[in-house]
Amino acid sequence: MSITTVRGSLPHGPVGTLLERLSVAVSVAGGFVLVAIMLIESASVIGRGLSRWLPVSGIAGDSEIVQIGCATAIFSFLPLCQLRRGNVFVDFFTKSMALKTRSFLDLLANLLFLALVCAIAWQLMLGMLDKFAHGDTTTILRIPESWPYLVCLASAVLLVATTLYTVARSVQEIRLDRQIGPLPTGDH
Repeated sequence: MSITTVRGSLPHGPVGTLLERLSVAVSVAGGFVLVAIMLIESASVIGRGLSRWLPVSGIAGDSEIVQIGCATAIFSFLPLCQLRRGNVFVDFFTKSMALKTRSFLDLLANLLFLALVCAIAWQLMLGMLDKFAHGDTTTILRIPESWPYLVCLASAVLLVATTLYTVARSVQEIRLDRQIGPLPTGDH
């Protein structure tokens, strides 16, 4: 592994470093949520299976826990994925293009993605405010629905910040005509 490969994978500047650390921490938390979901769902399935012979049952409301956990976990992975250029990227046609051309296409994709994630964050905020105002809860466990919205909104705000950073990174790549940050996923 060469020095340029190692340097190419590092975040660029203090903002990139901060976003990298925050995104990694949020992603690790999302991983723990997925492990917890797996354990809860496994215990529930085992409990339902043993209910024929033992006085045990599955976990009530396990589907609610899975829904909430999956939503929060998915949102927790998106910022790191965006920061590390891990989103869907079709480089079959662009691999042979000049760096400035690829960076320009990245810029267009990042701008489009920025519009999308801003809309998602806005809708999450509106949904969260509505859930807090009405006190909506899940059907079985009566978990307040507003809190998962808040967690997803926090990840979405981090995703917006990360996408703004990737837009700026693309602009800088065009201006400097050199790769900044991680290589596209297909080049690893």
